[in-house]
Amino acid sequence: MIQIENLSFSYGTQQVLQGVFAEIEDGKITTILGANGSGKSTLLNLLSKNLKQQEGNILLYGEPIADISIKEFAKKVAMVHQKNNAPDDLTVEKLVGYGRLPYTSILQSSLDAESEKQVNRALELTDLTALKERAIGTLSGGQRQRAFIAMALAQNTKYLFLDEPTTFLDVKYQVDILQLVQKLNKEEGITILMVLHDINQAAAYSHQVMGLKDGVVLFKGEPKEVIHQESIYQLYGRKLPVFEVEGNLCVLAIDQEVAVENEMDTTKDIYIEETDTKTKEKTEEQTKEETKEETKEEAEEIQLFAAEATSKPIGRIMRIVFMIVGILALALGSVGVILPMLPTTPFLIVAAICFAKSSEKLNAWFKGTKLYKDNLESFAKKEGMTIATKRRILCSVTVLLGVAAFFMRGTIHGLIALLVVWIAHIIGFGFCVKTKK
Repeated sequence: MIQIENLSFSYGTQQVLQGVFAEIEDGKITTILGANGSGKSTLLNLLSKNLKQQEGNILLYGEPIADISIKEFAKKVAMVHQKNNAPDDLTVEKLVGYGRLPYTSILQSSLDAESEKQVNRALELTDLTALKERAIGTLSGGQRQRAFIAMALAQNTKYLFLDEPTTFLDVKYQVDILQLVQKLNKEEGITILMVLHDINQAAAYSHQVMGLKDGVVLFKGEPKEVIHQESIYQLYGRKLPVFEVEGNLCVLAIDQEVAVENEMDTTKDIYIEETDTKTKEKTEEQTKEETKEETKEEAEEIQLFAAEATSKPIGRIMRIVFMIVGILALALGSVGVILPMLPTTPFLIVAAICFAKSSEKLNAWFKGTKLYKDNLESFAKKEGMTIATKRRILCSVTVLLGVAAFFMRGTIHGLIALLVVWIAHIIGFGFCVKTKK
């Protein structure tokens, strides 16, 4: 059992969770419902140790999860995120094999017999055995989602957390994923905790649902007991019809108040259609004049667009430059993880700054990596460095780049790359990173 005790969390000054108390019962499927921004994903990330607790406590069988190491925790709880990334050329079997990392050592070059067994089991449970040699990039949306669930299953845990597993999927694949979740719970005894937006799916596939609004639990219990018009109104601010169809709860996503307004609008439309011919003629003349004015406005917009287009190449070139510098800095920072003699954090900070200025997608990907979370997340929260820290980092980087330049003095391209990285550090730490007292 997982117990949540007085859990609170905030991003800076924005309070997301406020004194949450709840229990996740073993052997059941529990679904968290709530509007966007209610704290659902944040709660799931705290429960899976992807976010560090600030206030309150989370207990797994009576033990605070903060006291459990990441490796041991990964043997107890598996997580499938809303957005999952993997190289397109990676095979399904290789991806699923990554789920065995908590059970392998650094010196182990291949999976042992038990890990092979768990990988094959995960492929069978998700019906992916026939696709195990396929590359991830060739899979459909539903197959891709099943592949990431299979990787989580390879961890062989008692708990499986799913953050919006049906997002971006059509109805067929949504049902396939939810039936798989139900199968894993019934046949494998896995306790499931997931976040869904579809109230009907939550009611049909869950033993319990939890309603979260503004970081506070409004209700928790069996779907038929807690899902009704009043609770839906409290959760989403909409009066939606709730009824049963063949014993199953059904929530119709039509606001009853809006429906009444639409009826009034229809009456008005009928009245307008019965206006006399003279009014129609005047309207047609006004429409012609408005069309002429719109044509002029469109011509002006086209001219403005053409003017803006001439300035875009400069911005594009700068984005490419920032992207190249960011990739170089990321490469050097990654090497620093393996070779402690290189300063990891300074290079990663430069990479973060360059990615933020060059590409939103690249920036979002980088922030989701383990490198960022391990080395830069605390810095990102502080949003600044002292002048002494800046000076120390820049001096160490200058010395290291100078040594590298000495050994690369015969390679002009290498020297140019080192110079670009050095300049990027000077600009990044001197002007982009805030100075704290």
